[in-house]
Amino acid sequence: MLTFRSRSSWVAVALGPAVALALAIALVGVACGGAGAGAGAGAEGAPEPTSLNALVVDGAGLATTGSVDQDELRTVAGDVLIRGNPELAAVRLNRLESVGGDLVFERNPQLGLVSLPALRRVGGDVVVDGNGVLVLVHFGALERVGDALRVEANPDLADVEAPMLRDVGGRVVIEGNRSLSGEAAAALAAQTGAADVSVEDNAPPADPL
Repeated sequence: MLTFRSRSSWVAVALGPAVALALAIALVGVACGGAGAGAGAGAEGAPEPTSLNALVVDGAGLATTGSVDQDELRTVAGDVLIRGNPELAAVRLNRLESVGGDLVFERNPQLGLVSLPALRRVGGDVVVDGNGVLVLVHFGALERVGDALRVEANPDLADVEAPMLRDVGGRVVIEGNRSLSGEAAAALAAQTGAADVSVEDNAPPADPL
């Protein structure tokens, strides 16, 4: 099930996995006043919106596409919640610049890549938690997180790319990522300027040769 929130109601789509995401986003674009109509095309020619009130991909069976890919979406006023998707392998929101609420990736057992290269601001929390094979998180332009930053229990996570991040309003927690070096985790936490930081149970230092 793919569920997206419009201004007045939740829009739910349970269609074939190859077309469900694009059609659900298109429905929200119409419900939000036609946002993004003609801005691009998804599966079956459905237009991709440039703005949404919320984006939720929760427990969706994406066995066919295996990914969430959007090239036209620029802003989400509320939350982006991507969680509990057993077949989801990648999330690429290539032009998304701002999220007004929380940005959450959790409990996606096949998710290997999260790439939001244009994202600059998140108003709420950023949570990356419990994704068993996640290797890379790319937030290349991210500058500000309004509340907490939590990166926890991602055993294969090797890198969190967020070189521009200098402002986190809440707590920073980077814990239990067994493939992420402790030095890299500590450096990421330090650069945020957060007063409340917890960094532990990440990869130990490499043995000297």
